Amino acid sequence: MENADPEPTNMWRWHLAEELEHRSVCSDVYHELSGLNPVFPTFTAFTVISIRLCTSVGSS
Repeated sequence: MENADPEPTNMWRWHLAEELEHRSVCSDVYHELSGLNPVFPTFTAFTVISIRLCTSVGSS
């Protein structure tokens, strides 16, 4: 993303931040309602790895 147009790059980063916020809200609601959260560590790891891969595509 180093050589990418800054406007779409900033929009993409903003979108990723929004998605993380949505995930956090869903996780908080689930945890509050169920008291259990067995998939949270796996889901978090998947999310972080996915975002890292998406943001590193095309950068060398």
